[in-house]
Amino acid sequence: MVWNLALNSVTGISLTPPTRTVRCVSLNPAGSLLATCSQDKSVWIWDVLPGNDIECLAVLPGHSQDVEMVRWHPFLEMVKVWAEEDDDSENWHCVQTLNEASNGHSSTVWGLSFNSMGDRMVTFSDDLTLKIWVSDSKATPPAEDGFAPWRRVFTLAGYHDGTIFAVHRSREGTIASAAADDAIRLFWSSHEARLLSSASYDGSIKIWELASVA
Repeated sequence: MVWNLALNSVTGISLTPPTRTVRCVSLNPAGSLLATCSQDKSVWIWDVLPGNDIECLAVLPGHSQDVEMVRWHPFLEMVKVWAEEDDDSENWHCVQTLNEASNGHSSTVWGLSFNSMGDRMVTFSDDLTLKIWVSDSKATPPAEDGFAPWRRVFTLAGYHDGTIFAVHRSREGTIASAAADDAIRLFWSSHEARLLSSASYDGSIKIWELASVA
């Protein structure tokens, strides 16, 4: 169901469903396109028309297992990333596949999260790791559609003892992850060379700042 929140009313629009359970729904930033993914191994693209009409534009059958998540890029309208159980994270247009061969995950990819600029992405998996990816248009000139290839820059491993099911990246760059080990972890990377953090058996984390010397 797609819900339209109007003044003092809520209107539901029923879409013709895929043949299996729908796992995720994502609306593009402009609100004009809707993407759904399903256990039928497909991604459906819907056009949101005036008057609450919605029609299917395309069915993308490129995956070999259940598709677990679909996300639109923050500003590149025609670039979309999805995660699936065959351990790949792919970009629409078949421009790149991020899998184990490209330093990706070795098990089910449950999802991903972009930063606000759209040049960094974190993916999380049943292999108990989080992977940080960057899209560097300076190192690799983007294609005509604005796409620049993604590359892995870091793997966060050993922080969770159970499957990682959710990750969110804040505007400030903090990454929060939640897993089946009943833990929520916060990851923060400071680009400020004057800051230092320390962790102790006393259960505390301290942030230190280098004082200016007159």
